[in-house]
Amino acid sequence: PATVTVVQAGDTTPALAVSPSELMPPYSSGLADISVENTGNGTLNWTARVVEGIDWLAIASGAAGSGNGMATVASQAKFTPASRTGRVEIAAPGAAGSPAYISVVQAAPPVLSVAPVTQTVGAPSAAIECTVANLGSGSMAWSAEVISGVEWLQITSGDSGVNAGVIA
Repeated sequence: PATVTVVQAGDTTPALAVSPSELMPPYSSGLADISVENTGNGTLNWTARVVEGIDWLAIASGAAGSGNGMATVASQAKFTPASRTGRVEIAAPGAAGSPAYISVVQAAPPVLSVAPVTQTVGAPSAAIECTVANLGSGSMAWSAEVISGVEWLQITSGDSGVNAGVIA
């Protein structure tokens, strides 16, 4: 009789894992890294691309790789008073868990509001107030000073603050 040895091949399927699942860049421009890992077997060939938000997001480095690696996402500065969202795709053909999507949420910057912007002062003297507010997001430090009319105008309270306050 003949002896036949049978060896079962192991699983050679790569598995894609990315982290983090969400990026939250600051309203100023910046870079953020996405870790790409093969948690399975075999070879993991992957690509990274921006699929939403291409007008303000870009892959700065790591647009393609083999095995474990890093993709770096660059975001442009945000100057309007609304947040915006985007999405990055990491794709690895034939890998479990592919494609993976990373959400990108960029908050709005602080937005200074002062009201009213014009005041009429009665004679001989009168107290006036202006309200300061942050209409955006994040923290906003502010300060107030008299730059014209220093001989007859003065700030008696509220010359600085964070986010909101009253100047008198």
